[in-house]
Amino acid sequence: MAEKGVVSKLKKIKGIDDSKAKAIYDAGFTSMEKLKKADAEQLSKIKGVNKELAKTIIEEIGKKEEKKEKVGKKEKTEKKEEKVKVVEKEIKKIKPKLPQEIKEKLKLREEMKKRKPEFLRHEWFRYKELGMKWRKGKGIHSKIKKHVRYRTASPRIGYSSPKEVKGLHSSGFREIMVYNINEIGSVNPDTEAIRIGHSVGARKRNEMEKKADSMGIRVLNRRQT
Repeated sequence: MAEKGVVSKLKKIKGIDDSKAKAIYDAGFTSMEKLKKADAEQLSKIKGVNKELAKTIIEEIGKKEEKKEKVGKKEKTEKKEEKVKVVEKEIKKIKPKLPQEIKEKLKLREEMKKRKPEFLRHEWFRYKELGMKWRKGKGIHSKIKKHVRYRTASPRIGYSSPKEVKGLHSSGFREIMVYNINEIGSVNPDTEAIRIGHSVGARKRNEMEKKADSMGIRVLNRRQT
């Protein structure tokens, strides 16, 4: 490193001016690497540098090195995360091979779901403990049971999705529940996608995900890494 560069870096340390920075450089410490290897006794022999200043120089250089290492590690982890995200995006792009008729029915189901009302149980607005889940109206006076217009809608056959796409995932795949690696082998990657059981441990889950990726099978509940 050139003299100007070393001197300018040394001047940033508290208690070092131009003359002291030049004296350190002239003493043979022509690079920051040499200063890292130096100890307080060697630096204190230089004119204008006492033991306290020598200690501060060593501490400051050490801190800068730690910062550099941290930045380097951070960049490495960020690059790894970016690679993982790219791989995940590629895996998520896997789409089923479906006939045109089924594709049209999936689009129709999507449009129907947008128009479908939210089914709420009787007096859901009055009692918080009832929650937002649907329950069939009961009793001879129930307005929901009688399908009175000013009450909330109740499920009927007219709201159901097309028969051909019933039970299919929104992506168009048929979901297959798997609990071990052997079960993945029988999955058809063109029309079926897997959902790993919640009871499967992390190690086995990773093995199953890797096998699915190698076979080109989509994992619907992939864990975020």
